[in-house]
Amino acid sequence: MEQALALAALIELSTALGKVDLVPTWGDRLRALPLTAPERDQIRHSIATPDTLTPWLPHPFPG
Repeated sequence: MEQALALAALIELSTALGKVDLVPTWGDRLRALPLTAPERDQIRHSIATPDTLTPWLPHPFPG
């Protein structure tokens, strides 16, 4: 879970700093983590712009 939170923060920070070329790397790593639906919700709520994570944590949640 800590790794997922860190990756979400990196995605948001990279986007905010205009380093969008880094986002797919962080996003692919985030998408590969086995997360439950509640964990995904918690990750979404951990950043200021949750929509930034939509490509990497899409709705509806798989599984």
